[in-house]
Amino acid sequence: MGFQTARAKKNRSNNSDDIAPDPLHTVNTLSIVIHCFKAMFTCTKDREACLITFIYLWLTQSLENIKSADDIPSLTRVTGSETCDAHRLRIIHVDGKSWVEYAQCYSTPQGVFWQWQPLPIILNNFFYHYVQTLSTTAVTPLLSAQQRQQLWILISKPWKTPKEYAQYGRLRKDVFFRYFTIMAQRCPYLSTTAKSIVLPEHVLHHFSAKAYQKENSNQIRYKIFRAHNQYLERLDTASKQYGINLSINNAHHKIALLFDANLTLPSYLNKKGQIDAFERRKNANNQGYQYIQLPSIEIGSRRALPLDQLRLFFDAIDEHVKGCIPLQDWTINQLITTTYQLAFQFLILTGVRPTHALSLEKCRCYGIKQAIHSDKGRYRVIYLCNYLQESIHYYLSIQKGLLTQLNIKTTSPYLWFLLDKDNQAQVLNAKIMRQFMQQHWPHRYLLNAIKKQPYSKWKALLREQFSTPPAWHHDNIVPTILYFFTYDLIQYGGVKAATLSVSSLSKYTNIYTILSNHPLTYIQACDHDGLMQWATTLYESIDSEGDRWLIYNFLRFLPQLSVTEHFDITQFSSPFFL
Repeated sequence: MGFQTARAKKNRSNNSDDIAPDPLHTVNTLSIVIHCFKAMFTCTKDREACLITFIYLWLTQSLENIKSADDIPSLTRVTGSETCDAHRLRIIHVDGKSWVEYAQCYSTPQGVFWQWQPLPIILNNFFYHYVQTLSTTAVTPLLSAQQRQQLWILISKPWKTPKEYAQYGRLRKDVFFRYFTIMAQRCPYLSTTAKSIVLPEHVLHHFSAKAYQKENSNQIRYKIFRAHNQYLERLDTASKQYGINLSINNAHHKIALLFDANLTLPSYLNKKGQIDAFERRKNANNQGYQYIQLPSIEIGSRRALPLDQLRLFFDAIDEHVKGCIPLQDWTINQLITTTYQLAFQFLILTGVRPTHALSLEKCRCYGIKQAIHSDKGRYRVIYLCNYLQESIHYYLSIQKGLLTQLNIKTTSPYLWFLLDKDNQAQVLNAKIMRQFMQQHWPHRYLLNAIKKQPYSKWKALLREQFSTPPAWHHDNIVPTILYFFTYDLIQYGGVKAATLSVSSLSKYTNIYTILSNHPLTYIQACDHDGLMQWATTLYESIDSEGDRWLIYNFLRFLPQLSVTEHFDITQFSSPFFL
């Protein structure tokens, strides 16, 4: 076994529901650290500066990387108007409440970015009372060379356990250093994208996992803030339950304990799902200042699908089976559509790869609660959530009743399966699933048909295989409009070129990812005001000039269709000169 394989195996083990460090042992070790600081630093000012730095390094998982005094960073305080950079702290004032933020590193393929990250709740008071005394006009390092040397001695030397601390047990020093790393690794609520930011690269168990997900920095900031609060709250609970002494005797700054959970959050930290970052800017004529929201950055892959598109996809599938609850109304086609629906639910709710399993084997499914499936030559356990269990039970009841009613005698080793033209069981595979998906965006059939054919055969291919256009779905006619738009581009070309390459056709028609969020009903399209309102909402929702240009070309095609012939393109201006 190679080094990379062995390390990946170890990291997978650490990410598989392993036990988190005992909170009592952890908080007792933290109390021993504070005791060591009191014994080593007789000067209160030096102790405060070094303790602040130590807690910062512990929170940011940097302690295990300190190999000498020169590796210890010196924190600096900056104003709310300065940019975020490594080892910077700032205090932000919102709603009459103050909060300390530190710099969090975001490593992306485009480079390294630093983003402000709010401190956990129970550490904010401790940091605030000290950071507010630091100057922002004359930015000087927090630690001198002598203080860094003293802190290095404390980090590197053994920590002896005083008798009064021995009764509760403690962690090994290296495990204590990695407390936040271990908690993040084993946290089921921290997304893979957030883990790729907060965890060191060498402990990530799946380097390519973030290529399948995408989040912005505001969402990641919220998840890191929530996770850090959870990791520290369990320590605070243990310290109160067992009376662990976390007193820092910091009378100079009117703070007695390291942890303080009795704080009221400012409004920007109460926003569910995301935490925005701000920059302080002066108002006109230097009359005070205000906080301006900073743009977020995207982390992850562009292949990740927005949740709204997933919802629309599942809603479209549900339209095929909705209203067919009475058994006598069901047909084979509706059962097949329900089979697809269940297969997609299975994929999205279990995370199983479609190249490995699209249904459950009867002999390896146990009470419709859990099952095992083969993945890269290994059998892996999957647990079925309550919603999926109910869907499977409902499907099996419909399947059994319909097959009995139609006297279809077929067997399959799988719970759900398709039926071919001879009413024989047909196993689902990834190709069949992709073909079903393309029915909801029929223009993709056109692109797939021509992409491996020379241009000279395109028009003949359109006549032979696509002489019958797709039906209009009255609840959303956008996919059909895009089909005609794509057909027109293949046959007649674009504005400047009579022939478009496959890559250009894909560029012009990839707007379906944008159009997915803007359905258009048939009734709305027939109404001039309703159609114009839909187009205006669609156009104004786009920030990128490139995407606006593509949507503009699509809108310019609408008057060529009878259902949208009343569309007025003159109400829109092209973002580029023609």
